[in-house]
Amino acid sequence: MFQKLAKGMDGADVVMALKQAGEEIWAVGIDETYTSMSPQAQDDEPLGNAFDITWLTVVCIKLKEIKQGKKPKTRIHS
Repeated sequence: MFQKLAKGMDGADVVMALKQAGEEIWAVGIDETYTSMSPQAQDDEPLGNAFDITWLTVVCIKLKEIKQGKKPKTRIHS
């Protein structure tokens, strides 16, 4: 799905989608839940764990929004 949505897009748009997905994951605290797990617990997680699936889903949503002409809003400003 990611490859299909990113095909033909400008690299800058793909980077924006990746950045926005990271910000969305950070904003709701999913990343903290995963990283606060012990290294053993992280290793025992199946390859398709909830964090990875959630992150990839958000990236695909952001790519689709960009293709539709919507400009993602960034929460974090440097």
